[in-house]
Amino acid sequence: TEGFPTTIPKFSIVTGVSVNKIGSYMETIEIYKPNGDLLITSNPTEIKINKEGQKGHLVANFINLPFSEPGKYRVKIKIDGNPLVDGESILEIEEK
Repeated sequence: TEGFPTTIPKFSIVTGVSVNKIGSYMETIEIYKPNGDLLITSNPTEIKINKEGQKGHLVANFINLPFSEPGKYRVKIKIDGNPLVDGESILEIEEK
């Protein structure tokens, strides 16, 4: 992208998760700025698991997502408020 701050008109994150128990779960995605401040949280989305081994899928769409500076933005996926894994994904936004 050219120049900061900038806004991405439509940004999507697609996830596929497996959980150990049959039931309904709420998934959220959080994106953090390079300085560690929370940028945005997706709306909670229900995932229904009807049989063991089934994967739940989620597409989180962010509209007009603002990026104030280039750098590494952390992405956390949470199920029922708990981080999905020990660690995070990194979204690197560079200046052209």
